[in-house]
Amino acid sequence: MNNTYYEHFVVGEVDFGGVTEREIQEQCEHLFLKAPMAFIPRKGVKVDLEIKRMVDEMGITIPIIWIKGTLYLVGINKIHMEMKAEDVIAQIGGGYEKFELYIKKNHKILERGLLIKMIQSKESLEWIVDSLMKNNKIPTGNAVAYDSSTNYYNDARQLQGSRIQIARRVSSRVTKDGLMIGGTATPTRNRERSTFSSGNSSGSPLRSPLKSSAGKSPALKMSPARKT
Repeated sequence: MNNTYYEHFVVGEVDFGGVTEREIQEQCEHLFLKAPMAFIPRKGVKVDLEIKRMVDEMGITIPIIWIKGTLYLVGINKIHMEMKAEDVIAQIGGGYEKFELYIKKNHKILERGLLIKMIQSKESLEWIVDSLMKNNKIPTGNAVAYDSSTNYYNDARQLQGSRIQIARRVSSRVTKDGLMIGGTATPTRNRERSTFSSGNSSGSPLRSPLKSSAGKSPALKMSPARKT
């Protein structure tokens, strides 16, 4: 039985204050190519089972965690969700929207928000999720100063590819579902071993995101209409 569990960190040999927008996008694609934290539906709860169906059919990969009552963490946002007829309805601000439409419009934004918090805090995705669920303060001492017009990728002297990477590290802080074990998450600079290095060598085990024929990452799939 494998009792080895992992956390996901952003690592690299670059001042995180100089991370570019392109590097953010690339690592979002790596981290969320597959769900790093699976949605676990509660047994017999209709809204959870419907969310799980959408997660599977639409390819949703950001963390969705039930907190209490009708409240869920969806990426970086806390959202109330309930069943209305046959649809999962999310309370967004002062209004309501089908969760299916909300997540399709906001998935990339939520990916980016999570990755930025990982960079700012130098903490794991799992730690960030736990802190968001518990309203704990997330350190922002390494605030990201974006340089979306950088010439880094046009400079032949530089190695091609991102200077930051996603590292999956063995951890004793999380459960098999990626949730922090008991109590309040404790900040750490985590010295436990990584499953790969943060270098830019051509032998990096990071897989390239799946591409469509147009050369773009695949979009979320709309859930097929249910039969009435």
